[in-house]
Amino acid sequence: MSELNVKCYKGVNTGDDRLYAFDPMLKLSDVRTRLTSDGFLPPDNNDDTAFRFIAAQSQSSEMQDALINKSVENLVPLQGVLGRQNQLLTTNYLARRKPDLIGIGTDWFFNRHVGVQISLNDQDAEGTATNQRIKAFKPMMLTNVKPTSKNVVGIWDNVCVCVENSVVTFKINGWGAAGYQYSIAPEQGEAICSPGDLNVCLGDRPNNYQGVWMQRYSKKAQTIQIVSARSQQITGGDILRFQKVTVKTWRITGYSQDGKRYASNQTPPARTGTAGLGFHAEIADAAADMTNQKQIVHAITTVPGGSVTPGGPVAGPRSDQQWAKPIYDIEADDPSQALGEVVIYFFVFESWEKANKVINGYNAPDPSLWN
Repeated sequence: MSELNVKCYKGVNTGDDRLYAFDPMLKLSDVRTRLTSDGFLPPDNNDDTAFRFIAAQSQSSEMQDALINKSVENLVPLQGVLGRQNQLLTTNYLARRKPDLIGIGTDWFFNRHVGVQISLNDQDAEGTATNQRIKAFKPMMLTNVKPTSKNVVGIWDNVCVCVENSVVTFKINGWGAAGYQYSIAPEQGEAICSPGDLNVCLGDRPNNYQGVWMQRYSKKAQTIQIVSARSQQITGGDILRFQKVTVKTWRITGYSQDGKRYASNQTPPARTGTAGLGFHAEIADAAADMTNQKQIVHAITTVPGGSVTPGGPVAGPRSDQQWAKPIYDIEADDPSQALGEVVIYFFVFESWEKANKVINGYNAPDPSLWN
């Protein structure tokens, strides 16, 4: 078999990628010998450096599935771990700071009876102009995210990574009785939408799923912009609270509009029988229950730790989004009786160049996900 041109990655800084010609059937142990003798990979020191190969086409972000144990490298051919453009990805299994992250690329985040999608704002003129100026990529949405280092404890159900200063839209698709209310709020900082601010009304189609787009803050006509925590002088434990944004919905059981009363006390339909069958079954089940959702994409995605920094939402440029006419005599559940609660952690790329290397290098060629 002829040799392949293989792009090897160990990070996003200068010198962290290198092109090699390899026999695709070469065992990973021999690949390691070559990369180490060339000085591309440092040898293990069993303290804070031990690079491992990532199975770039794994459908699982569990460590035992996504990382190749060094003890079996003599059994695994190179072609078994390459990405779709012959990328060879490595990660420091002992990193103590800024570990690499691996997760499953997705179009939607789900929890029970609500789905959330983050996209670039392409409706507001000033938001669109900002995104064009910074050459923003489509936000990367990852779920079941884990650090690749055994020295860093953490798991994030949902992670969204943006080019810094991206102006975004939250799309919510939730189940409602007569309708539903929703909130979008970081754990620290100004709420994008507080409980009771806005309502999704189902009118003559109660007990159904309905989507809503949130391009701005509910209390002021400003877009939603994702910035770094450091740009806001946020430090210490406040960083995690800034980057953690929770979206949740709860039922409206009655309201009046235009002289007509709408009411329903129904509860959401039961799931379709995949409970207990694991992560993929759970999100597939949630997607199947909702309307107008894209098929979820099960693809492992790697985000080098040196490419990102914690981020979160702030009020951005002016928004022209308007609200529908008001409703009255609203009867709604307490927000504590949520129908679904999606928690999202935001990160931003440290530079556009690093974003480009992660999206079009590490994780190419899935342009349908990011472009």
